[in-house]
Amino acid sequence: MLKITGIVILTILALLTLTIVCNTKYKIEVILEKSKFKYSFKIDLLLGVISIIGMGKGKNMELFIKILFAKKRISNNFKKYKPHKTDNTEFLHNVLNKIKRNYSYKK
Repeated sequence: MLKITGIVILTILALLTLTIVCNTKYKIEVILEKSKFKYSFKIDLLLGVISIIGMGKGKNMELFIKILFAKKRISNNFKKYKPHKTDNTEFLHNVLNKIKRNYSYKK
């Protein structure tokens, strides 16, 4: 029993050190389109063996975990169970107006 726990602890430590030593690569792309953000990102861990991929538009989001060649979609039910919903359209509208003003001043 003690040997098994030792082996498990050593494998966990080996994975942690491998994660720390290897570079983490990430790519993020955000586009503002008709007052909604369209985004996609990809995070590669452990020399590209494990990847976390996300893409979406506005509040809709899709998350995937890819290990080697297997790709698994993660359910995003966490959005449905928010205690209270807030509307950020006024905030987004103000931000867009400020961006348009700054852009027109630079012209």
